[in-house]
Amino acid sequence: MDENGLYFAANILLCGALLVLPLNAQSKKIQAQDLVEMTAQNHPEIESLEIAATQEGQRVCVTVAATEAKDLGEKCDADEEAALKTQEPFVEKGKMVSM
Repeated sequence: MDENGLYFAANILLCGALLVLPLNAQSKKIQAQDLVEMTAQNHPEIESLEIAATQEGQRVCVTVAATEAKDLGEKCDADEEAALKTQEPFVEKGKMVSM
C-alpha cells in the first residue's frame, strides 16, 4: 500500500472509530483499545495511534485508547479537538500533516 493509501485507510479507520465509540460502557473502552492494538499489529508502519472521544454529556475530550499506555486518559489537545468537531481524522507524520 502506498503512502496515500495508508493515509486514506487511517482516515477511514479513525473516522469510523470517532463516530461509533461512546464512552458510556466499559466494553466500549475495551473495543476501542482492541481496535488500536489490532490496527497497530497489522500496520507496523504506524508508530503511534490514539482514539480520543468525549463522553456523552461532558465537554472534556480524552484519549480512550492508545498504543502507548501513558497516553490513556490525557486531555485532548487542539488537533484532537478539531478532529472531533469536524469529524475528520488527524494524521501526523514527522511534521504535523492534517488530512
